[in-house]
Amino acid sequence: MVSLGYYGLYRVFELTPPRGYGVPLACAFMAMGLVTTVYGGIMAARQRDVKMLLAYSTIATNGFMSVVFGMYLAYPSDLTKYLLVQGILAHAAYKTTLFCEAGLVEASYGSRYVHGIKGIIGVLPASSLGGLLAIFSLLGVPGTIGFAWKLSAAYVAVSVFEENTLALALALSSVATYAALSALVALKYSRIYFGEKRAVSILTPKRAPAFAQFLVTAMGLANIVANLIVAMLISGWLGVFLAIMTPLALASLYIVYSHFKAATIGASIREPLHH
Repeated sequence: MVSLGYYGLYRVFELTPPRGYGVPLACAFMAMGLVTTVYGGIMAARQRDVKMLLAYSTIATNGFMSVVFGMYLAYPSDLTKYLLVQGILAHAAYKTTLFCEAGLVEASYGSRYVHGIKGIIGVLPASSLGGLLAIFSLLGVPGTIGFAWKLSAAYVAVSVFEENTLALALALSSVATYAALSALVALKYSRIYFGEKRAVSILTPKRAPAFAQFLVTAMGLANIVANLIVAMLISGWLGVFLAIMTPLALASLYIVYSHFKAATIGASIREPLHH
């Protein structure tokens, strides 16, 4: 739903293209997008409530979408159009997965405060697979749609703005800022997976039904499937490169998941919460 705003803008400018004003408008969108990305990313990193964290990360992602939309305005083409599609798919894939997982965590622990929850791999083993794939997408692990979007944005920025220093600087600084802040948010969220199992109340965490967990796993896989879809849309070396990176995401998932699940086996579910 959030991305429909950019679809509306796309339709408006498709019908009434900004002839002669494409680059100035692009710079305005990118400047606003960079400010929004910084604000959303910093606020997300400060949150303890997992749903607030995800909500502010949406603001950061929207800011970067504004930067990408600026690239489209400056150079309307199939390449910049596919970059917009990448952004919509990336946001849908990671955000849907993590919001649904947050619901399972709250149902299991009776809380959604990330600073007090640890070791959910041991409590929600199946849904953690999908959640980790979404986190990988935010981090920019090769083989995920998040990695593809950031790499493609940098490539398009260099291609489109090679003769406009200001626009190129805005675009590349926005890519770097979004990559850094989204990774910071992903690392903060990922704390809930690792460490000894911990209950934030006197109650023992409840294991969610397997069916609900597997739905989150399926949503997490969208972070890889979307990357393959984009790879098929983009011709040339970039599309081939994005496609062959997919096994890296799966290998990373196996290594991280197996290591930390083994570390949580046998740990006590109950542990006093230190305030």
